[in-house]
Amino acid sequence: MVLHKNSFPENRKSPSTAHGKRQKQRRCIPQIVEDWLYEFGDQRYDGYGGVLLYFSKSSRKEMERRYGRRFIASNSRLLIHYMVLSSHDGALITAGKRYKRIMVH
Repeated sequence: MVLHKNSFPENRKSPSTAHGKRQKQRRCIPQIVEDWLYEFGDQRYDGYGGVLLYFSKSSRKEMERRYGRRFIASNSRLLIHYMVLSSHDGALITAGKRYKRIMVH
């Protein structure tokens, strides 16, 4: 089951695993980035029961149309984050920063 952008809860308070909460806190991922991932992030099934949410080129362009080029340039360091959610209940499994490109087939 792939989660769609509109299938996320409005209050964005999806359940989290203990590991997911710890990784989000340990890696200093702000709440606003989590909200942006839910709203603008692209998603891909990871093949292990999770859905990867990340900022792709198209999602960055969508954010640029809404917030402007200067906003994206000044917040580009926040747009390298990703989250892995459970494909069953949408619970946060883990979160982090990408240092390599996500390959899409």
